[in-house]
Amino acid sequence: TFEADGRSARVLVPVEEEILILDLVKHSVRARTFQMVAARADGRFESIQPTPVETYRGAIANDPGSLAAISILS
Repeated sequence: TFEADGRSARVLVPVEEEILILDLVKHSVRARTFQMVAARADGRFESIQPTPVETYRGAIANDPGSLAAISILS
């Protein structure tokens, strides 16, 4: 479930006999100088608009010191 701010989410992940609850915040792993480049049919390379950031990091709820990270691929 994404929160109203669009930057945070609570994700339920089934693992064996339990469900882990991940509390996550959107976080880019891209460098400040990141560029997305497309190779064209004629061999040229062209900078294009990057896709939106879809990486998150946070923790497992009620598990102090835990770390969690996910990427959403479309």
